[in-house]
Amino acid sequence: DPWAEVSVNRTTRPSLPFCLTTCDGCGHCGTPSDACAAAEDEFVRGLLAPPPPGAKVSDRRVSYYVAPLRDSVPNATRLVDYLRQQGGTAVATNLIAYCEDKILDGVLVPGNQEACRVLREGATGLGIAFEHVLDISNSHDDNSAVRALLDSPDASAAAIDALTELVRNNSLGGISWDAEPLYSTRDDAIAFAAFNARLRTALAPLGARVTTYSNDADFMIADIPDFVDDVDKVITGQTYYSADKTDLTNYSQWLDSYLAVARRFNETASGLPIPRKMAPALSATRGHGNWTCEPESMDAIVSRLAADGVPEFAVFLIDAADDNELCSDAWMQHARVFLNGSA
Repeated sequence: DPWAEVSVNRTTRPSLPFCLTTCDGCGHCGTPSDACAAAEDEFVRGLLAPPPPGAKVSDRRVSYYVAPLRDSVPNATRLVDYLRQQGGTAVATNLIAYCEDKILDGVLVPGNQEACRVLREGATGLGIAFEHVLDISNSHDDNSAVRALLDSPDASAAAIDALTELVRNNSLGGISWDAEPLYSTRDDAIAFAAFNARLRTALAPLGARVTTYSNDADFMIADIPDFVDDVDKVITGQTYYSADKTDLTNYSQWLDSYLAVARRFNETASGLPIPRKMAPALSATRGHGNWTCEPESMDAIVSRLAADGVPEFAVFLIDAADDNELCSDAWMQHARVFLNGSA
């Protein structure tokens, strides 16, 4: 109806397919063409089909965020020894390390190079993939640095080149964003998606992935539907924070948050209870509440993830010293169960 056209003009996500039909003299309702009728039938069949199986045990991953090493080679060495003692890939498939690298105005500013090198070489020697955490600004309140990167074609291109070289030169398993611009908008999320689409294309031939942390306090990383298609994995901070970024206090709250964030992905029609691109972040620090370090809580969470066919979860965080503030050692025992298929 050219007089008052009301329609989208493209498929915006897999759960919202688009098809255009034209006809003469058929009024506002139109008459579906064979092509659109077939597309409609296919979509409905997808909704009604039995759910596909979840992740095979052999495809499961457990990632660990690594606390900043503070230029400490001895800390890096201790952490490698700790992982070796725990069984290496029996408890960990990926390390996501805070090497304190940043991208500022399109320029890669390296962080703890020597300590990170020791940890990277030790981890990869154990068969554990190593990923660098990247930030875009010096402060969560600083949106200008984020926009200087995402809105500038020259800065974006320079950053992608620098990150590709970083991955190639160090045989990294990926780049993981922990950018939390406090006053960001939906436009920032869309620009973030466009940047990651190009970065992902550059890194894919190197066998490296692009992941990002998400939470509900910073719109750029809370707006999962607008950026999820352009990253390989979203590590959901919503599964150790509530919607207002206060700590969860029990398994029931965790389950509510876990299911709520899953509904925000673009895989509604997949039939899976939990989207494959979702990697729940789980707290191994008592700073987010003692309940996450209680064996019965860990048992309940890991059993639920296995039952839902979740392919990956991420533990925040791991350090060489398993002091009273951390329970990463206990989480490793549950990771072992998840990875070997006992859960």
